[in-house]
Amino acid sequence: MTKVNFLLRKAPYGSVNDVEGFRLCTAFAAMEIDTNAIFIDDGVFVALSGQDPKAIGLPPVSAAYERLTDMNVKVFLLEESLKERGISREDLIGEDFSLIGKTELARLISESDFTLSF
Repeated sequence: MTKVNFLLRKAPYGSVNDVEGFRLCTAFAAMEIDTNAIFIDDGVFVALSGQDPKAIGLPPVSAAYERLTDMNVKVFLLEESLKERGISREDLIGEDFSLIGKTELARLISESDFTLSF
């Protein structure tokens, strides 16, 4: 079975990167491809609870984030990125994710057929 990683590196608002990354990630999962969503760098802000982007005229990304696990996408957050941004596990949406370090990230990438970065 094909394995694909999506590295989601950008903050959730201000560009189309996350929207397109989510869209493609769910499309791969819908085709029953083994899909990982890996949030690193500023991408970890996607998993932050309590987001309210109404002031900038955008819907919260939390619904798209939570939909990933409904589609059997495995969700990972890079611990180093969370620590660098002062985000604790209690600040995050839900429990349907795994915290990983850089060694585990390297393993996931090396074991996949493709890794796409957004």
